Amino acid sequence: MSTIAVIARSKIQPIFLALLSITSIGMIVAGNSEALEVKLLLGDGTTGSKLESSDPTKTQLRRPKGAVLRADGSLFVNDGENHRVLRIAPDGKTVDLLIGTGSPGGSFSENPLECELNSLSPSGLALEKDGSLLVVDQQNHRVLRVIADGRSVERVIGTDRFGREIVNGQPSKTQLCYPLSVVVTPNGSLLINDFGNNRILRVNPDQSVECVIGTGSAGNALVVNDPSKTELNNPWGIAQRDDDSILVVDGDNCRVLRVASDLRSVGLVVGTGEQGSRLERDNPLATQLNKPSFVTVAPDQSVIVTDHRNHRILRVTADGSRVEQVAGTGKQGPIFDFENNGRDTQLSDPGRVLVDHDGSLIINDVSNYRVLRRHANGTIERVIGTNNPLDPQYNVLRSKENDVIYAQDNGVGGNPFPRELNKDPLALDPPATVQLKWPDTEVGNDGQLFIVDRGNNRVLLLSQH
Repeated sequence: MSTIAVIARSKIQPIFLALLSITSIGMIVAGNSEALEVKLLLGDGTTGSKLESSDPTKTQLRRPKGAVLRADGSLFVNDGENHRVLRIAPDGKTVDLLIGTGSPGGSFSENPLECELNSLSPSGLALEKDGSLLVVDQQNHRVLRVIADGRSVERVIGTDRFGREIVNGQPSKTQLCYPLSVVVTPNGSLLINDFGNNRILRVNPDQSVECVIGTGSAGNALVVNDPSKTELNNPWGIAQRDDDSILVVDGDNCRVLRVASDLRSVGLVVGTGEQGSRLERDNPLATQLNKPSFVTVAPDQSVIVTDHRNHRILRVTADGSRVEQVAGTGKQGPIFDFENNGRDTQLSDPGRVLVDHDGSLIINDVSNYRVLRRHANGTIERVIGTNNPLDPQYNVLRSKENDVIYAQDNGVGGNPFPRELNKDPLALDPPATVQLKWPDTEVGNDGQLFIVDRGNNRVLLLSQH
């Protein structure tokens, strides 16, 4: 499985804490969601740091931020505010500490259990071909590698202190500033989102370090014949296409850029550089974005963009000639479109998108606390999570029969989240009735889907009966 992870920064709002993963996969979730069942895989639903190796469901998490699945079936979980990474065995029966001490710190050790981490980037995990795990240690300004057997740690890039110096041939002496993500390319090169320096770096297998795009300072200048002189402003998602060109979401410049494989030119994919919501289907370069966050590449090489503050998902054709709105209405809301097969369903702060081999999309509808699937024919269904609309008059969630199901509570940073009145909020009922808080997803085998339920401090496994 080839996975490209795109990470959100530590100082953002919780709504951004989902991650973009670009994954070449088979069927993610087959058939109707009602034919699926949910199992608690990790976490007891409470906040804490207790580790029960023999029973993952009794282990405590503290705001988990994402997960990646290795080919052997091991699941690595970013236990964010516990400053550690956990490994669940392929059979799901045991869990162990892979790296981190459980407390924030900056001490480096080749022993994974003595190596301190500090505020891992949300979903700041990526896997290399040999099974080694890359870890974005954000506030230590470095990227680490845990060797596949789990016995040792290497420094990939970063000096533990923020800065912007590039030392070609010596990535361990190259400075980063609050890196967000690392992407593994097919040839083994690593793309680093050096967020605080407003640039993207590439570490090649020969250890050479190149600046893909960015000057090291925030700005909006676009220099088409020199990506190193093109300015970025809070870059977010990054991805690589089959032609080795590199896609970069230039978040606060409200545009998506494409850097040629030889790093000698850069051009616009979608966006005008100005914040807005105008959609020009026959002209992606005249289409406006509002704080875009994530990008993924579909098998047909079309580009999927999470237009975050416009609460919609866009698709740009492979040749760049057209753009379409494939999910969301352009206005934030919780409404699920029962009457039109989901086509006019609203989104709220959408997160990353997974793309199935047939072109269907798995969408993390983060602030609606649900995961959706858009089929190739345009219909949308719930995969997991509630879809009851908010009643603005009474500030509650209601079913179609007008029964009060949820009251509004206040979550982290004042963001509201639903609290169910009539049953245990951690109960695992049919998927469409399971409560989530800020979900993120990872694809498993045989139609499985792993749900990192960040606000409920647990990881769920969704599979067919």
